[in-house]
Amino acid sequence: LRDRLDADWLEQLSLYAVACAAPAERNIAVMGALTSPLYDYDAERQMLEQGEVDANQAERRIMEKSLSEAESKAAKGKGSRDEVRELAIELSGFAEKHPYRLLVDDLTAEKLANIMAQQGGRIAVVSAEGGLFDTMAGRYDRQPNLDLYLKGHSGDPYRSDRIGRSSERIDHPCLTMVLTVQPEVINGLMDNATFKGRGLCARFLYAICNSKVGSRIIDPEPVPSDIKRAYSDFIQRLLASQSN
Repeated sequence: LRDRLDADWLEQLSLYAVACAAPAERNIAVMGALTSPLYDYDAERQMLEQGEVDANQAERRIMEKSLSEAESKAAKGKGSRDEVRELAIELSGFAEKHPYRLLVDDLTAEKLANIMAQQGGRIAVVSAEGGLFDTMAGRYDRQPNLDLYLKGHSGDPYRSDRIGRSSERIDHPCLTMVLTVQPEVINGLMDNATFKGRGLCARFLYAICNSKVGSRIIDPEPVPSDIKRAYSDFIQRLLASQSN
């Protein structure tokens, strides 16, 4: 996730990539072929770990209920304050287990921070649309919310403390973004003074795809099954090695 160039220079290995293509240029189909093994792995991990997650969450609920009952008894003078303290310390050190997430798509910055915190600070935003930029610009908050997207690229610590929302702490956020968008989205991105001024635009690698209108092969040769299988196997091995 990080590469040390010298003793004092550590670079985060986060990739922000945008492929720009006009409508009807098969953005969704290409993105689907690219991410299919990732979604398969995501679903498989969630299914395998569901029992552990359910048991973990049930254990936490039991601990919370025990603490609540102990507090109630202690407040009435019928219980031990030492027991309350011990239960509170035990609950504060409880390691929660959340459903495995590798990819996300359409979400707010606040939800992104929540999921990243649950996943050890790492997640990938993958989308065949450009709606994420509208969300960044303030579709829901009425003002741009870019901090996590900026820090997720550089790895700088992220803290969020707001009234009415749970606090989030991510010591080393590592965010990947792979988006396919239409030219109008790129134009809007480059015309946004806040995006440019805060360095968001400069964090992306851009690929402007040549149009195939008038030259596309109507009935192209399918991708050979052995290539599909080799790609899927590679993704599986790579993700398994990261998990271990």
